[in-house]
Amino acid sequence: MPFLFNIFFGDYRTVNLMKRIFLYGCLLAIAGLTGYLLYVNSSGEDRPSSFMDHIRNVTPLQSKKPVFLYFSEKEGRTLTSEERMIPFSEDPSIFAKSILEALIEGPRRDLIRTIPEGVVVNAVFISPDNIAYVDLSKAVQENHPGGAGAELTTIYSIVNSLTLNIPEIRKVKLLAAGREILTLAGHVSLEAPLGANMMMIR
Repeated sequence: MPFLFNIFFGDYRTVNLMKRIFLYGCLLAIAGLTGYLLYVNSSGEDRPSSFMDHIRNVTPLQSKKPVFLYFSEKEGRTLTSEERMIPFSEDPSIFAKSILEALIEGPRRDLIRTIPEGVVVNAVFISPDNIAYVDLSKAVQENHPGGAGAELTTIYSIVNSLTLNIPEIRKVKLLAAGREILTLAGHVSLEAPLGANMMMIR
């Protein structure tokens, strides 16, 4: 209290000196506090998360889109569609891979799977002329049950599910383990890309 009294009511020279000391002390205190706050804010452990930090760290929900997947009917000769919500991507290759993975997962209704279990989608590439090159693991041949009917439903469940859901795909070329294959199980030629077969759909 005497210190503050002397600052404002003491001798002129004494007042000026004490004012300087008081102001310097305030500046030092402010500088120290600022340094501490900067240190705390730069520390990942002690820094409180701001609202914007929280927004940046939140992963946006992935949108989904309804598609029609084509599985075999009980007779094993024709295909029928099953509607499914699939994670959507603006990249048609990524979207195509999601559709294929859903086909491999199998139907949820009273239908029959068309792609053998154990098959993996290695890659999907869409060319400028709208042909999707679908590279599946070797299991698509090794685990296939065989027979012309089963071969047709496997091929066109893939072709129809891609071409009828993705406008950027007009035809599909099937590969196995990164290589071209002549047939899947000895009956249907796969030498050329295939378009949708609407006659297979019931």
